[in-house]
Amino acid sequence: MFERGEAHDFFIGAYLINLVVAELSAVLVAAVMWITLGSRVSFNVLWGASMLLAVIMPIIFYPFSRGLWLAFDLYFRPSERGDVQE
Repeated sequence: MFERGEAHDFFIGAYLINLVVAELSAVLVAAVMWITLGSRVSFNVLWGASMLLAVIMPIIFYPFSRGLWLAFDLYFRPSERGDVQE
């Protein structure tokens, strides 16, 4: 369904989107927790929450990142004859 006839390394962009979203979510959650809770929360809780997100988010977000990458690719490089294998 997501293949357009390109080489097997076509979805490196999806991996990049997935990595960026996962790392940004980990950093943003840690920053929001640090700003809202301040010194009431220990560093280990902040570190644990951000590490948990850094591990869980790529697994959860990967199918969406493939779809986003395909949409990005279709927007900038429209479909051509031979893209869809029948």
